[in-house]
Amino acid sequence: MFYLNATVLVGLVAVCACSVPAQRSTTLSPDGLVGREYRSMEEREVGLGPEGAIGVVMGHWHLTFTSAIVVEWHYSDVFETGAYALAPDGALHPLGFLSSVPTARYDVDTDRILWDELWYERVE
Repeated sequence: MFYLNATVLVGLVAVCACSVPAQRSTTLSPDGLVGREYRSMEEREVGLGPEGAIGVVMGHWHLTFTSAIVVEWHYSDVFETGAYALAPDGALHPLGFLSSVPTARYDVDTDRILWDELWYERVE
């Protein structure tokens, strides 16, 4: 018969635990986006130029998740507040917006959001 003493067994467990690579979580808690702000990766129209100027002013659009169910969407010269639902796998479901119901998804691996066909990155 083969017997292991406690010291050898603890050593084997420690070696096995250290050799397993760390994996990034692919799920979010329900309040995983609360307090986060995202800005569009591309600049878009944010309003008209100063009086007398021709053209529009370009800038970033923003998403701010103020609670586990409320998101503020700043786009162009418009501000909307609506609801959202976030599934543990990152599926993002905007609800209750006046202008339209944007399509959206959260990419857990990059911490970016595709919102109404525009990518947003997290503002630290």
